Amino acid sequence: KSSVGHIRDLPTSGSGTTDPKARAAEAAKTRKMSPEKKAEYKKQKARTQLVSRMGIDPEHDWAANYQILPGKEKVVQELRKLARDADTIYLATDLDREGEAIAWHLREAIGGDDSRYRRVVFNEITKKAIQEAFEEPGEINIDRVNAQQARRFLDRVVGFMVSPLLWAKIARGLSAGRVQS
Repeated sequence: KSSVGHIRDLPTSGSGTTDPKARAAEAAKTRKMSPEKKAEYKKQKARTQLVSRMGIDPEHDWAANYQILPGKEKVVQELRKLARDADTIYLATDLDREGEAIAWHLREAIGGDDSRYRRVVFNEITKKAIQEAFEEPGEINIDRVNAQQARRFLDRVVGFMVSPLLWAKIARGLSAGRVQS
């Protein structure tokens, strides 16, 4: 069964409270605070919201909040179900950082004993190449996964920190990041 590419990523939308009752309760709570407490509370809330929107927390060992991508829930459910009865799970993705990350995310999303997972790679779709790949399965290269994550995190941090400055100083709607043109 194929995942057809990425199945997890960092959050793609904000997490601000839009529930009027929750906002009213929060307003009532902050009204009772001293100005110093209120300033500290607002600072912490802004930080929490930023971390939630970015999906990574630089102050807690860069902990990531990966989420199943919209539309991939069914695929993940199906893969988990198939994996329950499998002795071995083969992960076949491209031999690059993105491919390694896709394999790692699949393993993380499917779960179970890591020893059941095998990594196979092939550079051509021929019977010979595929047979050779399955005869010599490997492991997920965590260094490649870490390299991909570092680039993804950098994109997020630069984008989330620099883009608001661009909006304020140059023009609304501009974006900053490693992959901008």
